[in-house]
Amino acid sequence: MSDQNSNHPLNADGSAESQPPGYSPAEAVTALELFEKNYEELIDIARRLRRQRSRSETLNTTALVHEAFLRLKPDGVFSDEQHFFSSVALAVRHALVDHARKGGQHSTPEAIGDEIVEACDDNSEGPELSREDILAVRQGLEFVAAHDPRLVKVIDYRYFVGLTVEETAITLGMNEKTVRRDWVKARALLRAHLAETQTVLSSGTRAHFMR
Repeated sequence: MSDQNSNHPLNADGSAESQPPGYSPAEAVTALELFEKNYEELIDIARRLRRQRSRSETLNTTALVHEAFLRLKPDGVFSDEQHFFSSVALAVRHALVDHARKGGQHSTPEAIGDEIVEACDDNSEGPELSREDILAVRQGLEFVAAHDPRLVKVIDYRYFVGLTVEETAITLGMNEKTVRRDWVKARALLRAHLAETQTVLSSGTRAHFMR
């Protein structure tokens, strides 16, 4: 386990994030506990899901998600599996954003990675993560939350953790069609925010959100 990270998750404007939109107070508390105690392991989850999936197209992705997440399970109390998964997803986002803000100086040996060149379809895993894109998408979450807080979780699962639509539906306990519909809405809102702020993303992230 990595050393405890003393920093509190921040909003896009640099202020402390008290209650993340789209998450329950209980999920926010346990996500903060995971963030503080499992910093580098959380960053590694996003890398590892993409890396293992790229090596084996026949891999049981649901089993992979459970295995990667369960590596972090602390002694804390979770009301159910969805509470645990939501806490991990939020904690992964906290860690990746914090890592990006610091310029990656506290990274594990392998870099987070730059952009992925090939386009991603609606059911593919998320693109590789660049620091600039992580911060841009994090800022866009506040715009999305102002319109529909529920969509924030879908972005966290799909982009920051790197899950497919099917995996997102399973871990959220939602119908796959509902997740797909929410993903379409979330991408439309992010596109609107990026256009308004004239933010340019890497090709891989553009493919993930612009299609």
